[in-house]
Amino acid sequence: MPATKPVSDAFTVDWIMPVAKVEEGMQMVKAQFASATMLPQKIWETQFALAAEMLNFMGRRMQAQAEFCAKLG
Repeated sequence: MPATKPVSDAFTVDWIMPVAKVEEGMQMVKAQFASATMLPQKIWETQFALAAEMLNFMGRRMQAQAEFCAKLG
């Protein structure tokens, strides 16, 4: 009759570490997705702020041009 090997807990220990790493990785992915949902909003806010600044500048220049043309006439 063949001799049986003693049972060790090494298999259990080998499974605990990967599971902990997977859970840690999932937490990191969730945090990245949470911050990624804010990204499109920030992009829109930045684009609107840029457009508002450009339109404000163009309005001031058009006003100055209109005043200049009025003085010429």
